[in-house]
Amino acid sequence: MLITAATPSNDPIELAGEVARLKGRVVVVGLVGMAVPRNVYYLKELSLQISMSYGPGRYDAEYEERGHDYPFAYVRWTEGRNLESFFDLAATRRIDIRR
Repeated sequence: MLITAATPSNDPIELAGEVARLKGRVVVVGLVGMAVPRNVYYLKELSLQISMSYGPGRYDAEYEERGHDYPFAYVRWTEGRNLESFFDLAATRRIDIRR
């Protein structure tokens, strides 16, 4: 279960616990209320992980502003390569984007 949100509300963390599968993982990307409802997370043995909303290249002017990508061997999936891969999948209809 992936939560990508920006709200002070605890609703996303509560909903994730309710809909996650048994022994699932809830990953929070963004800023949400973090009053984790212990009972549902405990009974389902859910893992909770906090993740940064950015990766290699974020806040690096050479990468973000001047377009100098990181070497493939150093960083496999940069923001640019992720987008390039997604657009390739969409163009070749290996991913359905109609909905």
